[in-house]
Formats: sequence, C-alpha cells, structure tokens
Amino acid sequence: MRKRTSAVELIGLRHWDFPLAALVAYGALRILEEELGKEAAIRFKRSPSGPIPVLHGLDEKDLLETLANYLDSLEVDEMKICAEATQIKDLSEGYFRLLEEACGQGGRRAAFLQAYLAPNRRDKNRPTSTPFDTTKGQQRFFKVLDEACRAAEQIGVLDGLRQVLFGEGVLIYPGVVVPKVTQLGWHESQYREWADRARNPSTEGDRYRVRLHPVAVLLAWEALPFYPMALGAGLEPRPIGFLVPEGRGGSPSLVLPLPRHPVGTGELRALIAAGPAAIATGRCWPRDVELWISPLRGSKGEKGAYPTFMRAKPWAARTASGAGITGRSAQ
Repeated sequence: MRKRTSAVELIGLRHWDFPLAALVAYGALRILEEELGKEAAIRFKRSPSGPIPVLHGLDEKDLLETLANYLDSLEVDEMKICAEATQIKDLSEGYFRLLEEACGQGGRRAAFLQAYLAPNRRDKNRPTSTPFDTTKGQQRFFKVLDEACRAAEQIGVLDGLRQVLFGEGVLIYPGVVVPKVTQLGWHESQYREWADRARNPSTEGDRYRVRLHPVAVLLAWEALPFYPMALGAGLEPRPIGFLVPEGRGGSPSLVLPLPRHPVGTGELRALIAAGPAAIATGRCWPRDVELWISPLRGSKGEKGAYPTFMRAKPWAARTASGAGITGRSAQ
C-alpha cells in the first residue's frame, strides 16, 4: 500500500466553483504523479459547506514549491503540440503525423493531442475537437494558454498558487488589476448572453468582469489528458468523461468523480471513464465516490450565449437511481 505522509486541504477549491475548481485539483494531482513522479493521491472530504479536495503526499510548503517550480518551467509548446498553433483546427490536417511524432517523443504530447482531437472516420483531415474548447469568434484556444502562462509569470506563480489553492480561489474579481487574458468557459461566471447586453462582452473593461485566475487555468489545463477524445460505437468520435445526450443538437455534460478515499491518477482516470455510463444507465456506483455533473450551455456559433460549463451539481441529488437522465457515455 502506498505510504501517505501528508495531507493538505485545498480550501480555495470550493464546490460552487466546479467544474474549474475540480479540474484544478485533478490537474495538480496529474502534475505530481505523472509529470514529476511523486507519490500522490487525492480525495474529496465531506464538510457541511460541501466537498473539499484533499491532496495526499506533500505538505503545504512542499506542494506550493513543487507546483511553482513546475509551472515556472512549463513548456507550453509541448501542450500545444505545435508552437505556431492558435486553435485546435490548426492540428487537424496533420493529426496522424503529429500523433506518430508525439508518441515517439514521450507520453506528454500524445496525451494532450488525444485530449484535443479524435480522428473522424469520414474525413481523416477533419478530426472532432474536445468540448473543453469553449472559445468562439476571434478567440483562440491555444492563445488562452499562451496568455495564461505570461499572466501567471507577471502575477507571480507562487502567489497565484497560494490564492487559488488556499485563498480566494479560482476567480479574480472586479477591481483587481491583472494582465489581460482571453477567457474560457470553464466556470459559470464566464457565461455571456449577447441578447441581454448592450455591447459585445469581449469589449467590456476588465475591471467590470469576473475572470479566471491564470494559474487556475494552467492547473486545470493539466487535467485535460484525463478526458481524451476516443472512438465510440460505430467509430464515431466521442469525448471520454462526458455525458452525451441522445439525438442531435444536445450539449454534453462534464462528469466529475469525487472519491472520498485517496486515489491516484490511474484510479481517477478509470472513474472518469466509467462515470457517464453509470449515469446514463442507472447502474450501481461506489457509495464512496460522488458523481457531479456540469452541463455545457451556449454555442460556438456567432450568435447566442458563449459556450460555458455551468456550475456542477451532484448526480445523486438530482436522482438516486439515474432515472430521468438520458444520454450515452463515450464508452
């Protein structure tokens, strides 16, 4: 059995900030175990105010220093696969070549490439992209990553980690002056309804907006390999870890397992993959693992609301048996 030397409550990652806060916790675990080879595990502690992520393996000081050193030396181009890529479709034409090259260079590039895209059986040059890409219009997915990295450096990575993990959390509130960063729809605060606003939300002054903390974006991005794109029934591209509605036109929901016992990346990855099927079919599920669901609202079309993952809610609170939730998993 793995030795648990320390346990740190990540009190800044509050459940009302799910899914972003949960992805930050997942990303921190993946960095420690898969990128740095540390012995680490995560669980979600029950509390009167809601679940709290608890990271096992390091004390608070070591955790902050380890993550800060990692983010300070982050190779963003490895996560983008191609240095010149600004959006996922930039990787489409050479998908299989890039995958072959990435597999030969180590698991990191391949893991991120498979998180971004799945091959399309009808047209190999037009793979299907991940639901995590919530950019639209003039925004660019990988541009967000570049800007978040630069902003985190300017703010100070160590101070940012303290705020995100143990302080105010994953958001920067109006009135705080920070470098400008293009936003992602990984938190309900980023939902934008064009019809309800007098002007394009992208032109609003930052002092009037709630923004995602760039350090939170970097940590959450590291969780994307837990949610790879794969081929499902009929060789259709499917996102692992998402509940996909039956029929056309529906938006997927992100599934977040919250184990109450410590798990490593392998077990967490298995729970993420199995969660949507359990919800869709109403199958039995381990009592000590909560399942939370974050629905995607909005569209990548020119009009209407920006695509945004809304606040996650526990599945068991909606229905104990799974009845009434129709959909299919990516398995």
